[in-house]
Amino acid sequence: MVNGGNAIGSSQFQYIDLWSSPWTWGGESPPGEGTLVSIDSGKTVYFDTTTPILKALVIDNATLIFDDNQDVSLSAEYIVIVNGGILQVGTEANPFQHNAVITMHGQLRSIELPICKKLFQIKKRKKILFWIFLFLVGAKVLALRDGTVDMHGANVVRTWTRLASTATAGSTQITLLQSVNWPVGSLIIIATTGDYLSQGESETRIITAVSSNGLTLTLDSPLNNTHLGVTQSVGSTTVEFRAEVGLLSHNIVFQGLLKLFICNYYLSCIFLNNRFSYRNMEYNDCSMSQWF
Repeated sequence: MVNGGNAIGSSQFQYIDLWSSPWTWGGESPPGEGTLVSIDSGKTVYFDTTTPILKALVIDNATLIFDDNQDVSLSAEYIVIVNGGILQVGTEANPFQHNAVITMHGQLRSIELPICKKLFQIKKRKKILFWIFLFLVGAKVLALRDGTVDMHGANVVRTWTRLASTATAGSTQITLLQSVNWPVGSLIIIATTGDYLSQGESETRIITAVSSNGLTLTLDSPLNNTHLGVTQSVGSTTVEFRAEVGLLSHNIVFQGLLKLFICNYYLSCIFLNNRFSYRNMEYNDCSMSQWF
Protein backbone atom coordinates (compact mmCIF):
# COMPACT_ATOMS: atom_id res chain seq x y z
CA MET A 1 0.00 0.00 0.00
CA VAL A 2 1.63 3.25 -1.18
CA ASN A 3 0.54 6.79 -0.15
CA GLY A 4 -2.49 5.52 1.75
CA GLY A 5 -5.47 3.57 0.54
CA ASN A 6 -7.42 0.48 1.54
CA ALA A 7 -5.82 -2.86 2.30
CA ILE A 8 -7.37 -5.79 0.47
CA GLY A 9 -6.82 -9.33 1.67
CA SER A 10 -8.47 -12.71 2.07
CA SER A 11 -8.89 -12.59 5.85
CA GLN A 12 -12.10 -13.99 7.26
CA PHE A 13 -13.67 -12.98 10.54
CA GLN A 14 -16.17 -14.82 12.70
CA TYR A 15 -17.95 -14.00 15.94
CA ILE A 16 -17.15 -16.66 18.52
CA ASP A 17 -17.46 -17.12 22.27
CA LEU A 18 -14.81 -18.40 24.68
CA TRP A 19 -15.85 -21.20 26.99
CA SER A 20 -13.86 -19.62 29.84
CA SER A 21 -15.57 -16.21 29.48
CA PRO A 22 -18.55 -15.41 31.71
CA TRP A 23 -20.11 -13.46 28.82
CA THR A 24 -20.59 -16.75 26.97
CA TRP A 25 -22.86 -17.85 29.82
CA GLY A 26 -24.89 -14.70 30.33
CA GLY A 27 -22.48 -13.11 32.79
CA GLU A 28 -22.32 -16.23 34.98
CA SER A 29 -19.29 -18.40 35.70
CA PRO A 30 -18.49 -21.16 33.18
CA PRO A 31 -20.41 -24.42 33.73
CA GLY A 32 -19.55 -26.26 36.93
CA GLU A 33 -19.65 -29.90 37.94
CA GLY A 34 -22.92 -31.68 37.18
CA THR A 35 -24.14 -28.97 34.77
CA LEU A 36 -26.13 -29.76 31.64
CA VAL A 37 -24.56 -27.56 28.96
CA SER A 38 -26.34 -26.70 25.72
CA ILE A 39 -24.69 -24.90 22.79
CA ASP A 40 -27.24 -24.14 20.10
CA SER A 41 -28.75 -21.67 17.62
CA GLY A 42 -25.71 -21.50 15.35
CA LYS A 43 -23.34 -20.36 18.08
CA THR A 44 -19.60 -21.07 17.85
CA VAL A 45 -17.69 -21.61 21.10
CA TYR A 46 -13.92 -21.91 21.50
CA PHE A 47 -13.05 -24.48 24.15
CA ASP A 48 -10.05 -23.04 25.99
CA THR A 49 -10.01 -24.59 29.45
CA THR A 50 -10.27 -27.68 31.65
CA THR A 51 -13.75 -28.56 32.86
CA PRO A 52 -15.07 -30.40 35.91
CA ILE A 53 -17.29 -33.41 35.15
CA LEU A 54 -20.32 -32.08 33.28
CA LYS A 55 -23.60 -33.97 33.39
CA ALA A 56 -24.09 -33.54 29.64
CA LEU A 57 -22.89 -31.46 26.71
CA VAL A 58 -25.37 -30.97 23.86
CA ILE A 59 -24.16 -29.38 20.61
CA ASP A 60 -27.34 -28.62 18.67
CA ASN A 61 -26.88 -26.80 15.34
CA ALA A 62 -23.77 -25.19 16.81
CA THR A 63 -19.99 -25.61 16.84
CA LEU A 64 -17.49 -26.36 19.61
CA ILE A 65 -13.86 -25.83 18.52
CA PHE A 66 -10.94 -26.82 20.74
CA ASP A 67 -8.51 -23.91 21.06
CA ASP A 68 -5.07 -24.92 19.76
CA ASN A 69 -3.18 -22.28 21.74
CA GLN A 70 -2.97 -24.41 24.89
CA ASP A 71 -3.62 -27.85 26.40
CA VAL A 72 -7.30 -28.45 27.12
CA SER A 73 -9.43 -31.12 28.79
CA LEU A 74 -13.17 -31.86 28.65
CA SER A 75 -14.94 -34.22 31.08
CA ALA A 76 -18.60 -35.24 30.76
CA GLU A 77 -21.04 -38.09 31.32
CA TYR A 78 -22.81 -37.57 27.97
CA ILE A 79 -21.90 -35.72 24.77
CA VAL A 80 -24.66 -35.39 22.17
CA ILE A 81 -24.16 -33.76 18.75
CA VAL A 82 -27.29 -33.24 16.63
CA ASN A 83 -28.87 -31.15 13.85
CA GLY A 84 -25.66 -30.22 12.07
CA GLY A 85 -23.67 -29.73 15.26
CA ILE A 86 -19.87 -29.82 15.03
CA LEU A 87 -17.21 -30.93 17.50
CA GLN A 88 -13.78 -29.98 16.18
CA VAL A 89 -10.40 -30.92 17.65
CA GLY A 90 -8.17 -30.01 14.75
CA THR A 91 -8.95 -30.74 11.10
CA GLU A 92 -7.31 -32.79 8.38
CA ALA A 93 -5.87 -29.58 6.91
CA ASN A 94 -4.86 -28.12 10.30
CA PRO A 95 -4.09 -30.90 12.82
CA PHE A 96 -4.28 -30.08 16.52
CA GLN A 97 -0.80 -29.44 17.95
CA HIS A 98 -1.34 -29.15 21.70
CA ASN A 99 -2.70 -31.82 24.07
CA ALA A 100 -6.45 -32.40 24.15
CA VAL A 101 -8.18 -34.93 26.40
CA ILE A 102 -11.87 -35.87 26.33
CA THR A 103 -12.84 -38.11 29.25
CA MET A 104 -16.27 -39.74 29.56
CA HIS A 105 -17.59 -40.69 33.00
CA GLY A 106 -20.25 -43.17 34.10
CA GLN A 107 -20.93 -46.45 35.83
CA LEU A 108 -23.23 -49.44 35.61
CA ARG A 109 -26.24 -47.66 37.12
CA SER A 110 -26.00 -44.50 35.03
CA ILE A 111 -29.19 -43.54 33.19
CA GLU A 112 -29.26 -44.72 29.59
CA LEU A 113 -29.77 -41.93 27.08
CA PRO A 114 -32.50 -42.23 24.42
CA ILE A 115 -31.55 -40.68 21.10
CA CYS A 116 -33.48 -42.13 18.18
CA LYS A 117 -37.01 -43.26 17.35
CA LYS A 118 -38.01 -45.45 14.44
CA LEU A 119 -41.63 -45.71 13.37
CA PHE A 120 -42.90 -48.92 11.84
CA GLN A 121 -46.31 -49.31 10.17
CA ILE A 122 -48.04 -52.66 10.57
CA LYS A 123 -51.41 -53.70 9.09
CA LYS A 124 -53.63 -55.98 11.18
CA ARG A 125 -57.23 -56.75 10.32
CA LYS A 126 -57.41 -53.70 8.04
CA LYS A 127 -56.22 -51.50 10.86
CA ILE A 128 -52.91 -49.73 10.77
CA LEU A 129 -50.89 -50.01 13.92
CA PHE A 130 -47.77 -48.03 14.65
CA TRP A 131 -44.91 -49.38 16.69
CA ILE A 132 -42.30 -47.02 17.96
CA PHE A 133 -38.87 -48.39 18.76
CA LEU A 134 -36.84 -46.21 21.07
CA PHE A 135 -33.10 -46.74 20.84
CA LEU A 136 -31.17 -46.40 24.05
CA VAL A 137 -27.60 -45.49 23.25
CA GLY A 138 -26.58 -45.90 26.86
CA ALA A 139 -24.59 -43.80 29.26
CA LYS A 140 -20.98 -42.71 29.26
CA VAL A 141 -21.52 -42.03 25.59
CA LEU A 142 -20.70 -39.72 22.71
CA ALA A 143 -23.78 -39.82 20.47
CA LEU A 144 -23.68 -38.23 17.03
CA ARG A 145 -26.71 -37.80 14.79
CA ASP A 146 -26.70 -35.59 11.71
CA GLY A 147 -23.53 -33.88 12.87
CA THR A 148 -19.77 -33.80 12.45
CA VAL A 149 -16.85 -34.80 14.64
CA ASP A 150 -13.32 -33.85 13.55
CA MET A 151 -10.40 -35.13 15.64
CA HIS A 152 -7.00 -34.80 13.97
CA GLY A 153 -3.85 -34.95 16.06
CA ALA A 154 -0.32 -33.86 15.20
CA ASN A 155 1.11 -35.63 12.17
CA VAL A 156 3.84 -38.22 12.65
CA VAL A 157 6.18 -39.56 9.97
CA ARG A 158 5.19 -43.13 10.84
CA THR A 159 3.49 -44.90 13.73
CA TRP A 160 5.74 -47.97 13.77
CA THR A 161 9.08 -49.23 12.56
CA ARG A 162 11.64 -51.96 13.46
CA LEU A 163 14.87 -52.18 15.38
CA ALA A 164 18.04 -51.53 13.37
CA SER A 165 20.13 -53.50 15.86
CA THR A 166 19.51 -55.83 18.78
CA ALA A 167 18.47 -54.15 22.02
CA THR A 168 19.81 -56.26 24.88
CA ALA A 169 18.25 -56.64 28.31
CA GLY A 170 19.34 -53.71 30.47
CA SER A 171 19.60 -51.27 27.56
CA THR A 172 18.13 -47.78 27.95
CA GLN A 173 18.51 -46.88 24.27
CA ILE A 174 17.19 -48.47 21.10
CA THR A 175 18.20 -47.80 17.49
CA LEU A 176 15.52 -47.80 14.81
CA LEU A 177 15.60 -48.87 11.18
CA GLN A 178 13.69 -45.76 10.08
CA SER A 179 13.69 -42.21 11.38
CA VAL A 180 10.75 -41.05 13.53
CA ASN A 181 9.52 -37.71 14.86
CA TRP A 182 7.88 -39.05 18.01
CA PRO A 183 7.94 -36.44 20.79
CA VAL A 184 9.62 -36.88 24.15
CA GLY A 185 7.09 -38.27 26.63
CA SER A 186 5.48 -40.60 24.10
CA LEU A 187 4.56 -44.14 25.11
CA ILE A 188 5.97 -46.85 22.83
CA ILE A 189 5.95 -50.65 22.69
CA ILE A 190 8.83 -52.93 21.73
CA ALA A 191 7.53 -56.30 20.55
CA THR A 192 8.89 -59.64 21.65
CA THR A 193 11.18 -61.63 19.37
CA GLY A 194 11.29 -64.74 21.54
CA ASP A 195 9.63 -68.11 21.04
CA TYR A 196 5.96 -69.00 21.39
CA LEU A 197 6.20 -68.72 25.18
CA SER A 198 7.48 -65.14 25.05
CA GLN A 199 4.19 -63.24 24.68
CA GLY A 200 4.84 -61.50 28.00
CA GLU A 201 8.20 -60.13 26.80
CA SER A 202 6.75 -57.22 24.82
CA GLU A 203 7.57 -54.05 26.76
CA THR A 204 6.23 -50.51 26.96
CA ARG A 205 8.48 -47.56 27.72
CA ILE A 206 8.34 -43.76 27.69
CA ILE A 207 10.71 -41.80 25.44
CA THR A 208 12.95 -39.42 27.38
CA ALA A 209 15.16 -38.27 24.47
CA VAL A 210 15.34 -38.55 20.68
CA SER A 211 18.53 -38.21 18.62
CA SER A 212 18.77 -35.42 16.05
CA ASN A 213 18.39 -37.92 13.20
CA GLY A 214 15.35 -39.55 14.79
CA LEU A 215 16.95 -43.00 14.82
CA THR A 216 17.92 -43.43 18.48
CA LEU A 217 15.43 -43.32 21.34
CA THR A 218 16.34 -43.08 25.02
CA LEU A 219 13.97 -44.91 27.35
CA ASP A 220 12.76 -44.09 30.86
CA SER A 221 13.92 -47.44 32.26
CA PRO A 222 16.11 -50.39 31.17
CA LEU A 223 14.63 -53.18 29.08
CA ASN A 224 13.83 -56.40 30.89
CA ASN A 225 14.30 -58.59 27.82
CA THR A 226 16.44 -58.79 24.70
CA HIS A 227 14.75 -57.75 21.45
CA LEU A 228 16.39 -58.85 18.22
CA GLY A 229 17.34 -56.60 15.34
CA VAL A 230 19.28 -58.82 12.95
CA THR A 231 19.27 -60.25 9.45
CA GLN A 232 20.01 -63.93 8.87
CA SER A 233 20.39 -66.03 5.74
CA VAL A 234 18.72 -69.40 5.45
CA GLY A 235 20.06 -70.96 2.28
CA SER A 236 19.34 -68.44 -0.46
CA THR A 237 16.66 -66.69 1.59
CA THR A 238 17.31 -63.63 3.75
CA VAL A 239 15.16 -63.37 6.85
CA GLU A 240 14.69 -60.27 9.00
CA PHE A 241 14.46 -60.88 12.75
CA ARG A 242 13.63 -57.42 14.00
CA ALA A 243 11.32 -56.36 16.81
CA GLU A 244 8.55 -53.96 15.84
CA VAL A 245 8.53 -50.64 17.71
CA GLY A 246 5.18 -48.88 17.78
CA LEU A 247 3.88 -45.51 18.95
CA LEU A 248 1.01 -45.94 21.43
CA SER A 249 0.27 -42.37 22.48
CA HIS A 250 -0.96 -39.27 20.62
CA ASN A 251 -1.68 -35.68 21.57
CA ILE A 252 -5.46 -36.15 21.29
CA VAL A 253 -6.90 -38.65 23.78
CA PHE A 254 -10.53 -39.81 23.80
CA GLN A 255 -11.15 -42.10 26.75
CA GLY A 256 -13.60 -43.63 29.15
CA LEU A 257 -12.62 -43.39 32.80
CA LEU A 258 -12.37 -46.70 34.64
CA LYS A 259 -12.21 -46.55 38.43
CA LEU A 260 -11.20 -49.30 40.80
CA PHE A 261 -13.83 -50.67 43.20
CA ILE A 262 -16.68 -49.29 41.06
CA CYS A 263 -18.79 -51.25 38.57
CA ASN A 264 -17.49 -49.81 35.31
CA TYR A 265 -18.15 -50.28 31.65
CA TYR A 266 -16.50 -48.95 28.55
CA LEU A 267 -17.29 -45.70 26.80
CA SER A 268 -19.56 -46.03 23.77
CA CYS A 269 -19.58 -43.96 20.59
CA ILE A 270 -22.82 -44.06 18.60
CA PHE A 271 -22.93 -42.53 15.12
CA LEU A 272 -26.12 -41.96 13.14
CA ASN A 273 -26.22 -40.25 9.70
CA ASN A 274 -23.02 -38.43 10.44
CA ARG A 275 -19.48 -37.48 9.49
CA PHE A 276 -16.77 -38.71 11.86
CA SER A 277 -13.25 -37.87 10.67
CA TYR A 278 -10.22 -38.77 12.76
CA ARG A 279 -6.49 -39.41 12.50
CA ASN A 280 -3.45 -39.52 14.79
CA MET A 281 -5.44 -39.78 17.99
CA GLU A 282 -5.58 -42.17 20.92
CA TYR A 283 -8.58 -44.19 22.13
CA ASN A 284 -8.67 -45.75 25.59
CA ASP A 285 -11.41 -48.01 26.97
CA CYS A 286 -13.84 -47.35 24.10
CA SER A 287 -16.25 -49.19 21.88
CA MET A 288 -17.92 -47.95 18.70
CA SER A 289 -21.03 -48.67 16.71
CA GLN A 290 -22.80 -47.10 13.76
CA TRP A 291 -26.53 -47.07 13.18
CA PHE A 292 -28.46 -45.71 10.24
